[in-house]
Amino acid sequence: MTYVPDQGVNDANAYIGKAEYVTGGIKLGGVYANFGNGASKSDTKVAAMTASYDAGAFSVGGGWQRETDIGGTSNKDRDKYTLGTAVKLGDSGTIKAQYSKSNDLSNASNTSADQWAVGYDHAWDKNTTLYVAYAKTNNDAGASYTSYNYGHGDQGVTGLVAGNSPSAISIGLVYKFDWGVLNR
Repeated sequence: MTYVPDQGVNDANAYIGKAEYVTGGIKLGGVYANFGNGASKSDTKVAAMTASYDAGAFSVGGGWQRETDIGGTSNKDRDKYTLGTAVKLGDSGTIKAQYSKSNDLSNASNTSADQWAVGYDHAWDKNTTLYVAYAKTNNDAGASYTSYNYGHGDQGVTGLVAGNSPSAISIGLVYKFDWGVLNR
């Protein structure tokens, strides 16, 4: 459970609750969050559920998210869905693919988008992973989702025009700093 008190604005506190259940290769999760938008606006609420299965050589997972009163605007609601999979290639490679869909905002047609992403991870050693990924976003006329979120960073193109359908290629390195401070 996380609680963030008001930060200089009345009724702008936030709280988030999360629960997970894991058994064998199955993982189930749920989240509920409430974000205050100030005294004169509705609170934004988010509920999400996730499920995944890891069979060792492959894994699959998905999720659903419902956002209500987005930005403090009453009845500005949206559902989002994601489905992804990963397949291991030997000891050091993994191919990954993901599809995400964001439905229209309630009472606002042509505001949906979807995204396909594919990638390859190469485990160079136990702490270092090299990766390459490609993502393509298809926006409706009133949507302006980027193609570089969800693992592709959140910096880059500013002011994306609604209706454009961007794509991105990512190449990078992930290094895990694990000093073993606590016994595990």
